[in-house]
Amino acid sequence: FFEFFIFNSVLDTGALNYIGAVVLIGAGLVLRFRENIPFFGSEKSKRKNTENFL
Repeated sequence: FFEFFIFNSVLDTGALNYIGAVVLIGAGLVLRFRENIPFFGSEKSKRKNTENFL
């Protein structure tokens, strides 16, 4: 019950909306700059897919 009360107060302050916005922005940045991040290796896989297609 106490945790539920805390959760409701968080909803009331709109902090959840703020967190959601941050998550959406972060996901957008990751999608946008994924080419430049070596961890994803999207460039290598893309080149491989292109070779398979050709």
